[in-house]
Amino acid sequence: MGFARDITERTTHKRELERYESMVEASGDPIYTLDSDGRFITANSAFTELTGYSLESIVGTHASTVMGDANVATGENLINSLLSSSEDNGTFELTLVTATGERIPCENHIALLPFEDEFRGTVGVIRDISARVTRVEDLRHERDLLDEFASVVSHDLRSPLTVASGRLALAQEECESSHLDVVERAHGRIERLIQDLLTLAQEGDEIGETESVSLANLAICSWDSVVVGDATIDIQTDRSVEVDASRCQQLLENLFRNSIQHGGDGVTITVGDVAGGFYVADDGPGIADTTRDHIFEAGYTTSTEGSGLGLNIVKEIAAAHGWDIELSSGSDEGARFEFTGC
Repeated sequence: MGFARDITERTTHKRELERYESMVEASGDPIYTLDSDGRFITANSAFTELTGYSLESIVGTHASTVMGDANVATGENLINSLLSSSEDNGTFELTLVTATGERIPCENHIALLPFEDEFRGTVGVIRDISARVTRVEDLRHERDLLDEFASVVSHDLRSPLTVASGRLALAQEECESSHLDVVERAHGRIERLIQDLLTLAQEGDEIGETESVSLANLAICSWDSVVVGDATIDIQTDRSVEVDASRCQQLLENLFRNSIQHGGDGVTITVGDVAGGFYVADDGPGIADTTRDHIFEAGYTTSTEGSGLGLNIVKEIAAAHGWDIELSSGSDEGARFEFTGC
């Protein structure tokens, strides 16, 4: 006696599972599944290579095998949060412990396995974030060094400069000499260097809260803060911009000073609109092709008066706002800085 049974559905299901397994293996990311008790059901080869555990040794063990109790608790809290909400996936960071005891900072993206009545477990995708963590630590170290540097600049340099400036004033009262005028200009340049270095060290590419402000009003305030001599300003905008007003005023002041230093006597500076932003232009001699690739570099200057940091600060402030800068020639062949993405 024989029996025949239609296994088409079972065969189709098996083939679908095989396709999913192939996709998981091909993804390249370490992937695993846990049951409702947090024990490994399966894992792909990328996961076993990362952890150093074989598939046979990891299946059936608890997730705490490769992560600490605090990470397990974080994962359980996230799962409970997902179960009580409409979301079915989330991400948290953990320290993965390999079979050899190596500790690897990772990002764990987990999703709930499909279920109807009872929770069946989760699937997780691991990302090694060692490079990101190292980069953050390096940036934090650099920030600490910059803070220390700013303290040295602010106190250890300004104190002797104040003494020197006081002595210079006394010397100028006692006698007249062109040499003393040169010293006074040198003191002024040192002060500008100190201020620009402090700006880069303490503020860099960070901005505070933003607000919508009138670009014309910002330009007027910036112009009033700059020693303009015979220079004039032509404001041709009624645009409002979403900015950190204080830092944007810094940007405009530095551009105005740059135009006045390099534009010659009687330079006219124009602030106007472009599609998606604004521009600052002058009718000076412009910027030579040989220097265009270097003008935003820290310390680069073609003037004996400037610090070489003004346009670098402009670049940092623009980047902090998410703006793009394009340098072109103005309508009168001067320099023109366009800021878009505002």
